[in-house]
Amino acid sequence: MPLRMPENVRLFEYYSYGALTLSIVVAVAVGIVSYAQLPYEVTADPAFRGIFAATLLITLALALPIVGIFILLVWLTARRRSVVARFILALLYAMGLLFMIAGFVLTGAENLAQSIPGIVAAIGQGIALFLIFTGDARPWFTAR
Repeated sequence: MPLRMPENVRLFEYYSYGALTLSIVVAVAVGIVSYAQLPYEVTADPAFRGIFAATLLITLALALPIVGIFILLVWLTARRRSVVARFILALLYAMGLLFMIAGFVLTGAENLAQSIPGIVAAIGQGIALFLIFTGDARPWFTAR
């Protein structure tokens, strides 16, 4: 008889998918705002539209597999009790946090207001990872 999913694991899933959703919404919003701030002379140029469309397609082609891999890692961790996926998520989070901090150091506090949603998403993912390594989540990974 399968064990009932522990509360920490269930919350890990919610926080992980919530942080991912927030990250996607922020990325789309930043793209829309950045495009809207361009002068009309630039956006009216057909050459710019072609470059913009190509850039958008390349970005989607790169982002969709990354989002898919993240969803797979969360699913493997929560539903399949994969210890390896759990540690890969932790490693990727640590690397992302380092890049976020490096970005703040390089750009200073000038973009801090724009970074708040990203910081909130990082905090949500950090909480999710904390939950998956503590409390009632531990026996979930040992009782396979």
